[in-house]
Amino acid sequence: MATLAKTRLPWKPLPAPTGDFYQPADTLNAEGRANAARVTILGVLTASIVHEINQSLSGIVTNANTCVRIANRGEFVMVKRSIVSVIDGHESVRESLADVLALRG
Repeated sequence: MATLAKTRLPWKPLPAPTGDFYQPADTLNAEGRANAARVTILGVLTASIVHEINQSLSGIVTNANTCVRIANRGEFVMVKRSIVSVIDGHESVRESLADVLALRG
């Protein structure tokens, strides 16, 4: 078994960033700080949107799996309730996406 020290990478590592590519936050000018703030806000907003959509989609999948289990037992009244939950989850995702689109203006 090869050790990590003896392993050769199939690619060359990227050089360390130099010049204007990276600046510590305390050395940025006003424009650079404003840009860093915009990028940070965009990242937080993106993570929030992904979380909300992922939560709704996870609920949809859980309810669909429940439908399959209940249908296998022959309890079709409960299947109908679970299907309604799937539809409600879909509506939740649609509402989340509509809210995101409303941010465009």
